[in-house]
Amino acid sequence: MGSPTYTMARRGQESALQLDYHPESQILVHMSPASYLRHSATRYTPSEWQQETARLQVGITTTARQQLRLRMQEGQPLDALFLDADPFTGMVVGQEGMHRALIAQDLGIALLPVLVYARSRTLGLCSEAEAPGWKSRLRALFDEAPDLSRQVSALLGGALAGEPPLEF
Repeated sequence: MGSPTYTMARRGQESALQLDYHPESQILVHMSPASYLRHSATRYTPSEWQQETARLQVGITTTARQQLRLRMQEGQPLDALFLDADPFTGMVVGQEGMHRALIAQDLGIALLPVLVYARSRTLGLCSEAEAPGWKSRLRALFDEAPDLSRQVSALLGGALAGEPPLEF
């Protein structure tokens, strides 16, 4: 058996709802679980981060954590994690996926698919017209596997319903 992977849901699958949420304001990148957690932590002061990581240990039931772990081990499709990042500064202003990142890290999964949304505190979700150059700025900050991200993004642009899930 090879290294464990994270299987990202595709369009048309129940767990792929994020792919259609403001596609003009998102890019797909790949990063390690440790990097995802590090980027997520920048939203907090050190004491807030300590409280948040403690909350993560109790914020999800043991049963839910076990089910999520089993889904990853079995290669079942899951939503990509996401980060909201300011398109001008790159500062992380929101996230969803720390439980998945912690479990993936524990399983030894090397790369996670992460949707990065351009979200300004003043403008909300942004497109290229509102924040020119945001895609390249945020990709440079967050993408640890740009070749893989380009390949997967190209696949996601096509008709994917019914095709096998994407593994990372």
